[in-house]
This record gives sequence, C-alpha cells and structure tokens, in this order.
Amino acid sequence: MELGARELLTFGTVLVGLASGWAMIKSQLGHAQTSISKLSKKLIVIENRTDKVENSQAVKQTQLHTIASILSPANLKSQSERDGAVEERLRHLELEVKSLRDLHNGRHMKTDS
Repeated sequence: MELGARELLTFGTVLVGLASGWAMIKSQLGHAQTSISKLSKKLIVIENRTDKVENSQAVKQTQLHTIASILSPANLKSQSERDGAVEERLRHLELEVKSLRDLHNGRHMKTDS
C-alpha cells in the first residue's frame, strides 16, 4: 500500500493539528497550575485570618462567661448577703464601742482604797 501525496498531506496536517493541540493543552495546564498555586497561597492567608478570628472569638467567649458568672444573680445575692452581714456586724461593733466610750466618758472615778 502506497501513500500518495494527498494521503501524506492529510497525515501531516493531522500530525500538525495534534502537535499544536498538545502544545495548547500543555500551555493551558501551565497557566492552570500557576493559578492554582496563587489560589492556594491566598487560601492559606484566609485560613490564617480565620484561625485568628476564631481564637479571638474563643477568648471573648471565655471572658464573657467569666463576667457573666461574676455578675450572676446567685453570686450577687450571696455577695450582697455577705456584705450585709459584715455591715450589720460593723454597726453592732460601733454601737458597742460607743456604749463603752459613754460608760467610760474619759473620767476615772475614785475608788476606795
């Protein structure tokens, strides 16, 4: 089977088409790889920012929980009751000191010797 000029031209055209298609695909893959690399770097930056925001949010949640527990009604009530007991004891001690001062009044009575 002999190949004529027409068949050789057709075969050459097909080979040139395949080679140019291969070169175009290879070029497109190169561009796609660089695009993927750039996107990957941007994604890493976004993930780092997200991690920082999540860590900050966790710290704020912990602080808020601590403040909420300090300001909880039960805690405030027990603190108020404690402070009220301390104030009542202080008033009682002040009255006792006052009565002792009034009793003594800075004068010493003469005693029989």
